[in-house]
Amino acid sequence: MVHERRRSFRCPVQIPVYVSIGSKPEFMATSVNISEVGMALKNSPGLQVGDRITVRLMLPHAEAAAKINAEVCWRDAAGSAGMQFVQVPGQVKEQLASWLADRLEEHLQGEAVAK
Repeated sequence: MVHERRRSFRCPVQIPVYVSIGSKPEFMATSVNISEVGMALKNSPGLQVGDRITVRLMLPHAEAAAKINAEVCWRDAAGSAGMQFVQVPGQVKEQLASWLADRLEEHLQGEAVAK
């Protein structure tokens, strides 16, 4: 149950994310949220649905940067875009899962306190 909640948990987080598309120069966007299967970005003009990209990011309190291949699933006129992860290295997957589990626990504790 907790694993399923963590998989669907979209953790709100605003961190710099470096985006590469093929041979184009890398650019920086800002994350809106992240889950085990994808993330949303703002300030990401030029991304199109179907683009295969590489994102590079550093989760708060993480020891190493994560590099993940993704595919753009949606975008809007304001420059926001959502992507699904398509290739996540094992070590990055473990790091992300652990980080999200900690954030979910904090979120659930916050909900319990608020009740």
